[in-house]
Amino acid sequence: MLLRYEGGVLHLRLTAPPVEGAANAACCAFVASLLGVPKSDVAVKSGHRSREKTLAIEALSPEQVRRLTPDGSASETP
Repeated sequence: MLLRYEGGVLHLRLTAPPVEGAANAACCAFVASLLGVPKSDVAVKSGHRSREKTLAIEALSPEQVRRLTPDGSASETP
């Protein structure tokens, strides 16, 4: 899995196939692990069948998410 943070957007490259939600589940599990939150706190909000997704992360503000991601910067705009 490749990861980079650019322009306020977290970019992931998954190895899970986009079959029956496997890629979405892998994405949510990875982001939860990265941020140190339970998997149940991360969900795909939009883009279930798209390469571009919006995730909902419970209990963390966007600023906290930026600080916890590699190369994230609290000064960048989302």
